[in-house]
Amino acid sequence: MFRFREQNYINNAQPIFPKKDRGKYKNDIHILRVWASDWDGHTRGFPTRDIGIRGSSNLDKLAEMVTTAFDFDMDHLYDFSDNIKRNKVTEKYKIYFEDEDEDINAPYTDNIIISQIFDIKKKMIFLFDYGDMWYFVIQCKEIREPRKSENKFPYAFNIKGEAPEQYSDYEDYE
Repeated sequence: MFRFREQNYINNAQPIFPKKDRGKYKNDIHILRVWASDWDGHTRGFPTRDIGIRGSSNLDKLAEMVTTAFDFDMDHLYDFSDNIKRNKVTEKYKIYFEDEDEDINAPYTDNIIISQIFDIKKKMIFLFDYGDMWYFVIQCKEIREPRKSENKFPYAFNIKGEAPEQYSDYEDYE
């Protein structure tokens, strides 16, 4: 049984950036390349999107932007991890906990900001929808100041390839 944790939970596993301190990262713009991927983390031939997002945004905002960029509905659970090649997880950030025995001090997506985990060339896997298992590889390409022509964040650009259908077989079930 999945349960969303209470929003007032304080995460002790990672340093938390209170909203007042997030302003320090407001002008950091992270340019992230996002690939749709297969289970093994292969990205060749898969569609890509580049996303410009403020370093002060949390991982929930990034999850929302990735799903929007690929025309997905934001209606499922998700997590971020560094387990690109399916061998070992050293970082994992999630939106929920499964049961009472799970470590509730694990980092949660609403308390972790982009600047906290993404350095240039850093890769993470975004797993969306634990039923259909949609994998997206995210890599930080650039960290910079915003340009004068940029005033709204986050945004998607450099769109390559057609987004996969989120519910391609849905009509067969009706």
